[in-house]
Order: sequence, then structure tokens, then C-alpha cells
Amino acid sequence: MLNPDDSELLDIADLPEYAGIGVDARIRELVGSAFTAKEVARGLSVSASSVHRRRRHRALWGINHARTWRFPAAQFVVADGRPVRQVPGLEVVLKELPADLHPLSIDGFLHTPQPDLLVRDKLVSPLDWLRAGRPTRSVLTCAAALDWYG
Repeated sequence: MLNPDDSELLDIADLPEYAGIGVDARIRELVGSAFTAKEVARGLSVSASSVHRRRRHRALWGINHARTWRFPAAQFVVADGRPVRQVPGLEVVLKELPADLHPLSIDGFLHTPQPDLLVRDKLVSPLDWLRAGRPTRSVLTCAAALDWYG
């Protein structure tokens, strides 16, 4: 519990008293827009066991939420509201990220423009880079350069 002075400072800055509120809301948003294993299997024309095998081998990004696996939509090319294929090269990138990264760290990396990823003189995110058919190695270089735990 915050003392009244600290609480007032947070109110002035329009910040929540519990920083985790923002994290919780972002996780709910990420999970809420994710696909189930069954939806991924149907969209990719594979079995649900194949989806889970890919997740275990870190070729698909899954989030365990409320005892069920959800697969963030950002990793897929989506048509008519369903995944039709994984973003090319992403399976290689996912395998190279630290296995214990928080889902929001993965999401942040995939959506944040990186200094070494330039398309027409504009910084782009790893997902945009891969969607444009650019070399996976460049995204791997960006991921390797980050201090994930610093």
C-alpha cells in the first residue's frame, strides 16, 4: 500500500498504483486476440498435435493462459479471420529467442522497429521485415544484439 504522498504523486502523473495493471491488460489483449490450437491446426491444415509439437520445439509461439495454449495472431498471415500460414522465417527467429522470455517481451521485440532493419530508409519491426520477404538472418542479428535481461 502506498502512503498518501506517493499516491498523490501517482495521481498527478496519471499513473496506476499497481504497475502490473498495464501488464495484465496487455496480456489479456494479447491472449484475447490469439488463436486456439484447434484454430491454428485448421488454418494451417495440420493436426492439433502437430501444432503442439511445433510449440514445444519453439517453432510456434504459444502462451499458456488459464490452462490452455493460445497462439498470438501476429505470428501468422491471416485471411478471413483465420491463420493460413506462419510469417516466413519466424519459426527460425522464435527458436533463437531465450526460451524463458515473457510473452510481452517477445511481442515487443517482434513489433518494435529495429535499428538494423531498414526498408526504404524507414526502420521496420522484425515482423514487417519478415513479411516483406527480407532475410531472416538480419532479424537473428538484431535478436542476438539485445540484452534481454539487463
